[in-house]
Amino acid sequence: MNRRQFTQSLGALLAAPALPAKALTNISAAPAAASAMNPQIWGAFVARARGTISAEMLTRELNFSGPVAKQVLDGLVKTNIISPANAQGVFAATSPITAPMQMGLVPSPSTLSKKLQEKARDQLETVKQHLLDDVDETSEDATQADREPSV
Repeated sequence: MNRRQFTQSLGALLAAPALPAKALTNISAAPAAASAMNPQIWGAFVARARGTISAEMLTRELNFSGPVAKQVLDGLVKTNIISPANAQGVFAATSPITAPMQMGLVPSPSTLSKKLQEKARDQLETVKQHLLDDVDETSEDATQADREPSV
C-alpha cells in the first residue's frame, strides 16, 4: 500500500461515521472510473499530446492489444480526432496540443499580462475613487464650517 492509498483509506475511515448507513450500502462505481478505463479517451489524449499516433505506439505505451488498438484508431478517425493513416501507418492529430498552455496548465503570457493590467487598472481606479471621495468629504466639511456662524 502506498502513501496515497493509505491517506485515502484513512480519510474514508474518518468520514464513514458522518455518513448515513443507507448511503454506505448504495455506493456504486463513479462515472469517472468508467471513463478512465475507456481506451478511446486515452488514445485521443496520446494522439493530441504527441501529434502522431500508430497502432504500435498504442500497444507499446498503453498496453492495448492489436485489435483494440485498431478499433481505437478507427474510432478516432471517425470522430475526426486524427487524420487517416499515411503510407507508414502513422496517424496525425487534427488539433495537437503544441504547448502546455493549451492544456490549461500554464496561462499564456499575453493572457497573464492582460489580466495583470486589468487588475492594476481596477485597483488604481478604486484608490483614485476613494481619494476623490475623501477630498470631497473634507471640502464639504470645510465649507460647512465656514458657513456656520461662530457663537
